[in-house]
Parts: sequence; C-alpha cells; structure tokens
Amino acid sequence: MAETTLAELPSGLVTLYSDQRYPRIPVVAVASGPSVYVYRCLKPYFKFSLPTLEVNALEQDLWLQVKLLSLDR
Repeated sequence: MAETTLAELPSGLVTLYSDQRYPRIPVVAVASGPSVYVYRCLKPYFKFSLPTLEVNALEQDLWLQVKLLSLDR
C-alpha cells in the first residue's frame, strides 16, 4: 500500500462498480480539483481530467455573501 498526494483537497468520494465482471470488485472515485481519481484494489486505476470553466460572476457574488453572513454569526 502507498500514499497518493492529491493536488487539492478532496471534495467528494463515492464507491461504484466499473464493470460487469465477476467477482464484482468495487472502485473508489475521489473528486479533487478539476480531476476525478479512480482507485481499484487500493491502487491508482484511472484519472479523469475535467476542463476548467469560468465561474459565473453572479453565483460567485452570492457565495461570497453567504460566507460573509456565516462569519458574522
């Protein structure tokens, strides 16, 4: 077993089955930054890289307002 360093903090984790073969072996998918890392049998199996998109200015402003409100409490 070895450690894998992620570029950013993980934002999601899910287990799933990647194929229909038997015995069914689950994989673990970890979302980190613009990538989804898939691990099978505790080893790196696949990496999906997603394109970066510009953040909607209105949505960014709303999230900033929510952050400021939560800090005031």
